[in-house]
Amino acid sequence: MHIIDMLCHYYFVGGMPECVEYFAKTRNVKEIRKIQEEIIKSYIADFTKHAPATEIPKLTQIWDSIPKHLARENKKFVFQPLEKEPVRQVSAGNPDEQRFTD
Repeated sequence: MHIIDMLCHYYFVGGMPECVEYFAKTRNVKEIRKIQEEIIKSYIADFTKHAPATEIPKLTQIWDSIPKHLARENKKFVFQPLEKEPVRQVSAGNPDEQRFTD
């Protein structure tokens, strides 16, 4: 395997142990994306388990804004812009049930 291909796989698979183990066994990139999505859904579902219901919209808003903040050149996380973005509300117990509010 060419070094560039290996680097691309490294970037795609990431460092989540479940994904790395599955990829090492199967080399199935499509399934890796499904595993990653399930892990992310479980993180979101944890909001409803460990935080008061009043805090879940704000936690979800922060979670959803992380990629945008990390894409910035200065890499600083700023809370101020969060209030201007639509809030994704997650149903308790089911992160697949979502709705957006302004």
